[in-house]
Amino acid sequence: MMSDGRLNKCKACTKADTKHRYNLLRKDDDWVNKERERGREKYKRLNYKELQYKLNANRPWRHNSSFKNFRKKILDQIILVLNCKMIFVNIDY
Repeated sequence: MMSDGRLNKCKACTKADTKHRYNLLRKDDDWVNKERERGREKYKRLNYKELQYKLNANRPWRHNSSFKNFRKKILDQIILVLNCKMIFVNIDY
């Protein structure tokens, strides 16, 4: 880092260096445990659990069983239709 706070490298190089450093640290069990603990502490400190309850109160589909797996069923139907269309397009008449 430069004395003025700049990294003096392009954005792509910075992202590549960050990814490389993360992959190296990911192999260290001590670092992984510290990151897990840090994430849990942040979750408790910022009270995300209560915030999520408030957000879900405005979303009735989160509690209604008729909406469970709705997205999956719709996606399965769309994929089925697309596969059928692809089959018919590839048939030589």
